[in-house]
Amino acid sequence: MEALERITNNQDWITLLLLGVLFLIVSASLIDNERLKQLFALPFNSYYLVGYPTENWKPFSLVLFLAGNLTLGLLIYLLLSNQVFTEVKTPVPFGKILLLMLLYWGVKFSTGKFIAFIFEIKNIQSKWSFVKTSYFLSSNLYLLPLLIFSFYLFRNKSSFLEITATLYALLLIIRYYHFINQYKREITTYFFYFILYLCALEIAPLLIVLKIGF
Repeated sequence: MEALERITNNQDWITLLLLGVLFLIVSASLIDNERLKQLFALPFNSYYLVGYPTENWKPFSLVLFLAGNLTLGLLIYLLLSNQVFTEVKTPVPFGKILLLMLLYWGVKFSTGKFIAFIFEIKNIQSKWSFVKTSYFLSSNLYLLPLLIFSFYLFRNKSSFLEITATLYALLLIIRYYHFINQYKREITTYFFYFILYLCALEIAPLLIVLKIGF
C-alpha cells in the first residue's frame, strides 16, 4: 500500500491570537472597568461619548485599538481562507493583512490631520475621529465572541462566517447612523468638509489598501 502524504494546516496560532486578544481586553478592564462597560453599551446609548469627550489615545484606548485590529484582521483572514470571496485565488497571510490595516490607519489618520490643518477644522475633526474610533472599538468587542464561535464550532461552515461578517457590517451601519445623528447640525453647517472628509478618510484609504494588497 502506497503511503499517502498527510497535509495538515496548523492553526494553533489562531488560538494563541484569540487568547492574546482576550488578555488585552482583560488588561483594558483592569485599566478602567467602568469605561469598558460603557464602551460595550455604546451601540445602544451615547453615555460613553459624553463621559469621555475627545479622549482618544490613552492606554485604555491603545490596548483596545490593538485588540480590535487583531480581531478584525482575523475575520478578514478567515473570510479569505474559506474563500467567501471567490475571486481571491490564493490565501492571504495574516501578517500581510495586519500590514495593510496598518497602512490603512496610517493613511486615514495622517490625511485627517492634514485636512484639519488646511481647513482649520481641528476641533471638528478631533470630535469626529473620537466618535468613529469609539464605535470601532465597541464593534470589535462584539465581533470577538462571534469569531470564537466561527472558528471552534463552525470551522468548516463559511455560511456562519458570512453571518458574522454581516452582523459586523450592521454594527458599522449603526456606528454611522449614530455619528450622523449626533453631528447632523455640524454636518449641515460644514457639508462640504463632511463630503471631503468622507471621501478622503473613508473611501481613499480603503481603495489604496485594496490596490496595493490585492
